[in-house]
Amino acid sequence: MTNIISKAIGILFIVAAVFQWVSFDYPDVNPFWPGAVFTAGTIGQVINWLIVCILAVIGIGFWKSWKFQQ
Repeated sequence: MTNIISKAIGILFIVAAVFQWVSFDYPDVNPFWPGAVFTAGTIGQVINWLIVCILAVIGIGFWKSWKFQQ
C-alpha cells in the first residue's frame, strides 16, 4: 500500500514540475510562483528552472523510493 501512495505522490510532484515549467510565461496561473516577481529576464528563468528541478527531483525520489521498501 505504501508503494502505491509513494508513486502517487511522486506523480503529483512530477506533474507539478511540468505545470511549473509550462506556466512560466503566465505568472498568474503558475502554481509555485509568488505573483509577478522575477518574471522578466534571466534571473526569473533561472529561479523557475531551480523550482522545476527541485519539484522533479522530489517526485523522482518518491517514485523510486518503493524499491527500497521491498
